[in-house]
Amino acid sequence: MKIAISSGHGLYVRGASGYVDEVDEARRVVEQVAVNLRSMGVGVQTFHDNVSTSQSENLNRIVNWHNSQTRDLDCSTHFNAYVSTTKPMGVEVLYVTQESLARKVSAAIADAGDFIDRGPKYRADLAFLNNTNKPAILIETCFCDSKADTDNYNRLFDAICIAIAESTSGQTLGEPEQPPEQPPEGERPPLPQPPQTGTVHGLVPGDVLNIRATASSSSPIIGIADNNDLLTVVGYAMNGDTKYYKCQWGDPHMAGIAVYGFASAAYVTVEGDVDPIEQGWHDDIEATEFGSGSDNQDSAYPDIDWINDTTRGVALPYKWKETPRPKVVVKGPSGEIETEIVDLGPWNLDDQNYVLGAARPLAEEQYANRTEAQNGQVPTNRAGIDLTPPIADAIGISGKGSVSWRFANEGHILSEGRATTDLGTSRRQAVQFFHAGKSDPVGRPLSGREGVHSNKRNRSNPARHGKGGAGKRGGHKAKGKRRQR
Repeated sequence: MKIAISSGHGLYVRGASGYVDEVDEARRVVEQVAVNLRSMGVGVQTFHDNVSTSQSENLNRIVNWHNSQTRDLDCSTHFNAYVSTTKPMGVEVLYVTQESLARKVSAAIADAGDFIDRGPKYRADLAFLNNTNKPAILIETCFCDSKADTDNYNRLFDAICIAIAESTSGQTLGEPEQPPEQPPEGERPPLPQPPQTGTVHGLVPGDVLNIRATASSSSPIIGIADNNDLLTVVGYAMNGDTKYYKCQWGDPHMAGIAVYGFASAAYVTVEGDVDPIEQGWHDDIEATEFGSGSDNQDSAYPDIDWINDTTRGVALPYKWKETPRPKVVVKGPSGEIETEIVDLGPWNLDDQNYVLGAARPLAEEQYANRTEAQNGQVPTNRAGIDLTPPIADAIGISGKGSVSWRFANEGHILSEGRATTDLGTSRRQAVQFFHAGKSDPVGRPLSGREGVHSNKRNRSNPARHGKGGAGKRGGHKAKGKRRQR
């Protein structure tokens, strides 16, 4: 059995908020349920919308992702809301065709979470249930504005996630493995560094430090900071030679929920040690082989010679402006290998939410919907990575296949942060965060533009101001004949 499970709403299209935040907790549930399903041998793919900025775009993106998956069941995870109350409210599961499954899942969650079982609810007015083309249910885990419900949810989180995994799959999770024996005191690895306080510095009058969604100077701006603002620094990521701090902070309208962003380390002073961010795997990514035989071609990167049968590397749909580019580890049926990024593609030219974040490749949605990719072509496959012949051979891929990949440890390029209320936020409210559906302080809506205010220079990447890294060269080199991909 294969299950596709997504969290409701999105990073910039928020849902309900009360004693807990719907978007943050739905993402947490989805990932833990997926862990449980994989432990039972059930195929599972997860999705969180980190891109959409409107409700219609959000609904379409979620439905399109589900319909692009090979699966037997679609599941969307939400949290309900009505009015703030201390009384218990309960769990319900919405359906159009799957009443029996909805009843089973609702009862299982109610039992595990000590919730009122509100049972299955027929809903013919919801885009997710109406437009997914496989059996589908929508879980309202509990009421986020009920103190009784959220207390039970926090206390019984693991049991609730097990109940969802078991009731949707029909499988049973085995006894948990015993924790490994602790090594002797002298052999224990160092503990992770606690969050550090960073101070913004070095901005000339009139400049701001852009806070970005990912560790890239082309990533969307989600906030700004000024000299002497305090940031809670929880890790760092490298993009080529440019170091970014992963920062955490909040805003009064966020009800205490933490938000994550990335700022150039050149403008943030931190006294203590900061750990690198570990990069997780991008799993079940369709890979295609390129550069062999008559498919020899030039590279989008000026430091790479003609790509042919002997070139070792991969192409990813995001172009690094800085050098050296990070290395990647690719894993296939015959093993894994560490290699270079040698070209741009397939299909898309700036799919940073996939390459630098946790989203699925844009090509999957474009292929499913028969829409144009960023290179102006309609994808003929779902590929999110290209492999040169030596790399394809090394991991057991012939022409096309499924792989997993991640950045090599020395790259430390961005792992999407999970919002949490456990860590302290910035102690200075002058840091301005552009929250979903909001506008900046002067009434302009947030966009992906390079600067926040037209009269202020961009300080998100020191390489733009002569402190190293890439120059101002743009676009691609003149190409030889390239294959259509």
